[in-house]
Amino acid sequence: MAEKNLRFLLNAFQRVAGEFPQAALLILGDGAERQPLLRLAEERGLSGRVCLPGMIPYAQLPSYLHLADAFVTSSKTEVHPLTLIEAMACGLPLLGIESPGVSDTIQDGFNGYLSPDDLDAYIARMRQLVAEPETRRVLGENARQDAQRYSIVNTVRANLAHYQRLVAERRHAN
Repeated sequence: MAEKNLRFLLNAFQRVAGEFPQAALLILGDGAERQPLLRLAEERGLSGRVCLPGMIPYAQLPSYLHLADAFVTSSKTEVHPLTLIEAMACGLPLLGIESPGVSDTIQDGFNGYLSPDDLDAYIARMRQLVAEPETRRVLGENARQDAQRYSIVNTVRANLAHYQRLVAERRHAN
């Protein structure tokens, strides 16, 4: 979980939580950082607002995502961010840090927000997601529609087009 940059996320959430008593943070998954993050959340007075249930069965993921108003990630190591695509398919607006994969998926101001790797900038974007329900709704609708570009039909079609182009180039070269 270290590569997920969760201490950064907890630091951001702590500041936002101080301004918005309705805000809560749900972190799914398991790893060596889970228990230290739980302790850190407790030390910061966030134990009732930060939930780390651990690993959940994959079939239950959509149910958890539908509990959320937005999907935030602080990871900077995603090559093909499946978690973002799953959240988009559930109609959640996104927040992520500019990095490979994340920047390829989040279209800033369309399906969510991209932030530089800067805590204050990230917090500002997180605040917007919490404070602006109409913006969240529009970004979420756009995210749901945008998720279609990752559908199996579109993905297979794109891969087939690449293979066909490569075969044609090879034939032309011979």
